Amino acid sequence: MRTMLFAMAVIALAICPFAQFTYLKTLDGTGSNISGITAQYNFSRPVGLEYNDGKLYVSDFDKAYVYIMNIENNTVSGRAGVPGDDPSSLQGPMHILLDGQDGLFIVDKAAGAIKKSTGTTSLLLVGGGTGSINAPTGIAANQAYLYVTETGSNTIRRLNRPHYTLDTAFSSPGSGDGQIIDPQDLQVVGDKLYVANTGNNRIEVLDGNFGYVQTLGRGLGGISLSGPKGLYFDMASQNTYVADTNNHRVVVFNARGYPVATLGTKGVSGSGNYLFNQPYEVLVADGKLFVSDYGNRRVQVFSIGQFTVNETVLEKINSANATVAELLALMPVANRLGISVVTTAQFDIESAYDAMDRRDYGEAQSKASKAEADAKSKTLFAKQEIAVGAKGLAAKVMERIAPYESEVANTSLAADYTSIKNKAADVSGKIERQEYMQATDLALSLNTLAGSFIQKVMQQRAGEKVEIGKETAESLRAEHAKIRANLAAYLDEAKKYKQTLAGESVGGLLQYAMEDIDAGKLDSANQTLAQAEARLSALQKELGEKAVKINAMSEKITAVKTRIAELEGQKVLMYPDFSSARSLLREAEDSLYENPDSASSMAEEALTLAGQASSNAKTLSYTIIGAVVLFGFALLVGGFFAWKMFLSPRKK
Repeated sequence: MRTMLFAMAVIALAICPFAQFTYLKTLDGTGSNISGITAQYNFSRPVGLEYNDGKLYVSDFDKAYVYIMNIENNTVSGRAGVPGDDPSSLQGPMHILLDGQDGLFIVDKAAGAIKKSTGTTSLLLVGGGTGSINAPTGIAANQAYLYVTETGSNTIRRLNRPHYTLDTAFSSPGSGDGQIIDPQDLQVVGDKLYVANTGNNRIEVLDGNFGYVQTLGRGLGGISLSGPKGLYFDMASQNTYVADTNNHRVVVFNARGYPVATLGTKGVSGSGNYLFNQPYEVLVADGKLFVSDYGNRRVQVFSIGQFTVNETVLEKINSANATVAELLALMPVANRLGISVVTTAQFDIESAYDAMDRRDYGEAQSKASKAEADAKSKTLFAKQEIAVGAKGLAAKVMERIAPYESEVANTSLAADYTSIKNKAADVSGKIERQEYMQATDLALSLNTLAGSFIQKVMQQRAGEKVEIGKETAESLRAEHAKIRANLAAYLDEAKKYKQTLAGESVGGLLQYAMEDIDAGKLDSANQTLAQAEARLSALQKELGEKAVKINAMSEKITAVKTRIAELEGQKVLMYPDFSSARSLLREAEDSLYENPDSASSMAEEALTLAGQASSNAKTLSYTIIGAVVLFGFALLVGGFFAWKMFLSPRKK
């Protein structure tokens, strides 16, 4: 019974219309055609698609033609190519390209050649029996180059235009980022190349030098592709449409790599509307989505609806972004004063965008609210600490020069004293006007002005020697060296844990202290060294606490990986789908050093997802086994009654 319910649920999903797409029609070449012989133009294995001026171009691998379809009435208005073995004919056309410079290009996989249509004949460009192209499949172009994929050699060839000589060949077979196995369709988008990395079950995005940029369809957002053979990047929406061939569906990804829509039912092939059997190519044109439904010998056409965005949540994210931007502007100012501001707001904003891409609006709003609250709290903290720090520096400078006020009252140094005093007072004025950066700049400059002023006073005393403080210059230099060594050790440790905690403020204090030592201002140097040591101690304590968290969370992530591996080994009949759990675990690893608490939560959630996946796989396995057992039992009982009724000896 449960098996029957499961099958009914699958069928219900298969016939359910998809909100973003509305079925319009099917094109299969069965309408009237140019010769009046309808059967000749019925599609057999439609592959490549192109569109121009209301006409749809469809390549048919089996029939070795490129058909030009009238979309309105499903009729064939023309064709390109002639089946045959000679160079000007077609043997097995795959993907096609309508190019403004040269017309219609046809990838003839069976002939190992790229051909250009000139009406009912085709001209050989490269390959064709020479062995120079090994099973070509996909084609793309920009003004400078023509790109061709070779499935037979796992290679992408780049040909110079207009002579189509080989410029370079990229081949890096493997499963790593940027590596290609069985490449098929491809498209040039600006300075990027989108490639159907069919053998690796994903879409690879490469730069102009074939360097790795991005991957689509590797579990992000819960979507994993299987043998994708066609793709189309829509410039208007910045979405990438993918023919997820072995899963019998179409998946739409946004620019950040998250799935925003699907069409068809994963793993379910069918011939009804909204269902596919090995879709091979996708094309967006004139507000419509065209899908070459290879296994069903047809092209399905859909209108494209609006991919909805929750404006309320987006407004919340924008509000949080503004608050975070204010905090980010204050953080460098705080660092200059030795104030460490640690925030999760940036990470939470990124998480909010990710959730928005997944249409998990509740999570997006929650993350945005958390980011805004943290940013507001840390902004208030930063403002208060900057005010205290800047005013404190100004007060310290006034303490340094106060003993000389009466001594310089009637000298040329009176103007210098008054200038420093006014600037120290202006620090408070700038703080009140919330000019935190200007206040900090001014406060940090006062110490140098004060040192210059005191040096002039000393010169005015005509060589009078003044002993300042009890510490000798030698002992202060030794203390300076010790703190400098501790600072270097701290910076190494911070780098190990990928932390960006402030260290330059301590370095600045050490510089001020050395300047005072060199100038003989030993008391001032002693105070500055004490301040540097206190700040370094606070930073070391903060780093130590975070290191403990990071180590603990790293162990937790490792434990979750081990547990997922154990669950994977417990499969009964059906393999559990751990893609969502692994994707979340990768996010946890990425955020470990920036936000260990968040990494811990994600690791726990990944373990929960893995447990659910394992449980679901076991339930489905037991259901199937139970159904088989029940079926066998039913056969046994039925056989027994049949024997009793028809075959057992009857009493006379």
